[in-house]
Amino acid sequence: MLAALSACHVGVHPDAETQMSHAIAASERAPQEPVITIHDDGSCGPAIVFGDVEGHLEAEYKGQPGDVIKLDIAMNDGQTIAETIHNADTESRRSVFLGVNYADIDTIHVTATALVGKDTTCFVRPAK
Repeated sequence: MLAALSACHVGVHPDAETQMSHAIAASERAPQEPVITIHDDGSCGPAIVFGDVEGHLEAEYKGQPGDVIKLDIAMNDGQTIAETIHNADTESRRSVFLGVNYADIDTIHVTATALVGKDTTCFVRPAK
């Protein structure tokens, strides 16, 4: 298989070469694997981490190119704020400053979808 890839590599247009490498990287997660691991209590595994940066929410996601993470941030006052983190075709990691007041967050509901892997729904409760 590697020899066939090497033979195809010769004379391939740079854009086609990039698409081929992304397709190989995206296949690292098996189709039956969840996009984000889920703990027994339904909370999200370590692929998504939230932090308090000067009183505001920052999210960091480590996954694969093309992954989409939808956040429904439930605030203490009952409001919900929707945000999306999208890994570009060349990104496997993304850090996003969300500007939401960290102390006002009750629970963050996470829905993860991807080109490869099972969609995942889990939650995170910020440390207070």
